[in-house]
Amino acid sequence: MNLRDLEYFYQLGKLKSYTGAAQYFKVSQPTISYAIKRLEKELGCDLIIKDPSHRTAELTLQGDIFQSHVEDVLLQIKTAVNEVHQSLNPMMTVGFPPIICNYILTELLQQNEDLAPFSQVKAIRGGSNSLMMKLLDGQIDFSLLGSLAPIKNDLLVIKQLFKKNSTWCCLRITHYQTEKSSHFRIFSLKTLFYSMSTTYI
Repeated sequence: MNLRDLEYFYQLGKLKSYTGAAQYFKVSQPTISYAIKRLEKELGCDLIIKDPSHRTAELTLQGDIFQSHVEDVLLQIKTAVNEVHQSLNPMMTVGFPPIICNYILTELLQQNEDLAPFSQVKAIRGGSNSLMMKLLDGQIDFSLLGSLAPIKNDLLVIKQLFKKNSTWCCLRITHYQTEKSSHFRIFSLKTLFYSMSTTYI
């Protein structure tokens, strides 16, 4: 069972069209069909309801079950690749909504805080919704987010940073952060923001 076949199957089930899946990957329709046949042979069951015209691609019960797991597998692989790339990068990528970024820097300067930890930070600016998606997708390590309501997500370590402007700091939970050889840069920056929360809340 190879990764490309899983990707073909997932998009086919999502788009419900052989033509659409082929166009998405810029391959021929037979390429998609052969991938599905390989998976069906390996699993010993039909994943797609047979339609000789190949105009539609509806999932069978087994196909629906398989697709839900394939989605998780593809997400895990994408996250793993991002984490490996990030582990090779000495810089930590942090999301900052522009208004919050300006507010924090002003507070730090007024308190004469040491800004040295920020020398290891690559700042990514964007709206809170966009930064949340990047955080969950593994494109950034850590982010400050603005939200009037509490932020809840099992994949994130979340702490309210500033109550008066509803700012939350969110750290994505990854495998390499839980190992003894975890990157010190992640914990040092987390400690910085957590210590700030006791000062400015």
